[in-house]
Amino acid sequence: MQNFYIIVPAYNAEKWIRNCIVSIELQHYKNYSIVLIDDCSEDGTWEIMKEFPYPKIRNEVHSGSVVENMVKVFSLYPPAPDCVDMVVDGDDYLDNRRVFDILNEAYKEDVWFTYGQFRPLSKAYENFCQPILNTDTYRKNEEWTIGQLRTWKHWLWEKVKDEDLRNDNGNYFIASCDRSFSYPMIEMSGPEHIRLIKEVLYVYNDLNPLCGFRAFPEECQLRANIIKSKQEYKKI
Repeated sequence: MQNFYIIVPAYNAEKWIRNCIVSIELQHYKNYSIVLIDDCSEDGTWEIMKEFPYPKIRNEVHSGSVVENMVKVFSLYPPAPDCVDMVVDGDDYLDNRRVFDILNEAYKEDVWFTYGQFRPLSKAYENFCQPILNTDTYRKNEEWTIGQLRTWKHWLWEKVKDEDLRNDNGNYFIASCDRSFSYPMIEMSGPEHIRLIKEVLYVYNDLNPLCGFRAFPEECQLRANIIKSKQEYKKI
């Protein structure tokens, strides 16, 4: 049985955070742990988080970077190397009660990284997750087709260089930050250790005004290009 390690980052998510956490608690599969992190919300997000009996962190200054929050959580509450990590954003939620059962089955094979499928709340576009044709050239030559829910073995995260999670100013990426660790993991894993999960696992709240590609689409594309220009990783 896999031990799932779930990070729930949130910022001004009081409308959604309770539903997010409860969607995890309702999973049939119970071998998991949760860490909550509030990125200095200005609404009632932190007060709602305090209702739940899980380790939690409240940033004193708003960072705006999910990847920076991930680094903080992993440093304060380090998971075992063989745990399967995932991030469930505080304004999103898991689609059904079988998500962890489905992932547990996938990881019974020699899998290191999974992704897809998701359901956008807006229903304004189709799910874009597709198989990766070539892990060696995906970063440079293929369109981004890696949607939620992304999961990975924690030891794989530990092989991602901290400098590759940061922009040219040395700050952790904010826009498109999921690419900063997903590209290295894909390249290190190779196609034989990656699985596209065909079932819908995740509901993506693209109606939230703070959603990245809605709030600052040009910045998302700019940062994505910077991440794509970084050095590829070698397959393990």
